[in-house]
Amino acid sequence: MSNKKNNVVQFPIVNPDLYTKEALQQSKLESKALLENVFDHIVDISLEMSMGLFNEIETRMPYHDPMDPDMQKDFVLIHEAIKSAIARRYGLKHEMQGFAEKSIDISKSDIQWIPELD
Repeated sequence: MSNKKNNVVQFPIVNPDLYTKEALQQSKLESKALLENVFDHIVDISLEMSMGLFNEIETRMPYHDPMDPDMQKDFVLIHEAIKSAIARRYGLKHEMQGFAEKSIDISKSDIQWIPELD
């Protein structure tokens, strides 16, 4: 038998009393609240960005009827795309992500992506 020491680290034994039903339920509630805060944050940021963009469109473009349902759909699409991009940055899913992945060919975009320089 070898005299080599074992390099396995013994982790502390977890106290099972920490995992009561009440503690687990409280943890779930706290996790849900944190996730809701992230979603609220995403909505706040995307609304701020969308409204800024919409205001810019209003000042630069010819007048349009803001109650026109087709224009409203265009603006909602823009807003949801912004929300989707921000959600992705947080590692969260948004229904527009699947649409973008299936429908958008980046090579046909007006946007030119410049690789980062090291």
